[in-house]
Amino acid sequence: MPEKQRRSLQDQLMDLILWVLEEEDDLHYYQGYHDICVTVLRCCGLRLGQVIAKELSKRHLRDYMCPTMDQTRILLDFIMPIIKEEDIELHDFLLESDVGTIFALSWVITWYGHVLAEHKFIVRLFDLFLALHPLMAVYTAAAMVLHCADDVLDQECDMPSVHHHLVNLPGTLDLSGNLEPIIALANTLFQKHPPSYLAKVSEQSSVNV
Repeated sequence: MPEKQRRSLQDQLMDLILWVLEEEDDLHYYQGYHDICVTVLRCCGLRLGQVIAKELSKRHLRDYMCPTMDQTRILLDFIMPIIKEEDIELHDFLLESDVGTIFALSWVITWYGHVLAEHKFIVRLFDLFLALHPLMAVYTAAAMVLHCADDVLDQECDMPSVHHHLVNLPGTLDLSGNLEPIIALANTLFQKHPPSYLAKVSEQSSVNV
């Protein structure tokens, strides 16, 4: 992108973000919010982009725009119960490695805009997330890990090794042939393990702890 165009985009991005936060003063900026806004801006322009970003912030992104990250952590914790239902070997491996789910933070809160290099793959996921439930980014994270289960299980079972592999997974995966199967799997996971079920599992886990 030419320097002049890049600077113009940065200025418009700042205008868009500030406008949304002024309009919705109960929402809080988070690191990674700009990755979503810049994709909206590039696809829609400033005026329409402001409207779309505002609606996304009020709906799909609201849980990430709280004063603390508590709600974001709760949503990330939905990943492990999904994996447990689908692949107990992978689940137990991840549990033993003590990797947690923080590896997927930048995936989910940026709608993969921060971790994917090619714009066409980012907008494909945006289409998915806009059309479906706000938690589809979480289901996509679970689907991506499940899709690459064999590679994950080949890693040394320790937190640094597994975290390094997982956090870089979206950027190293060949999405030309893998993204559509991952999306299909995410849709299947959503149907099999809906958010209401995951909320109950999470609540039971909290009680047991």
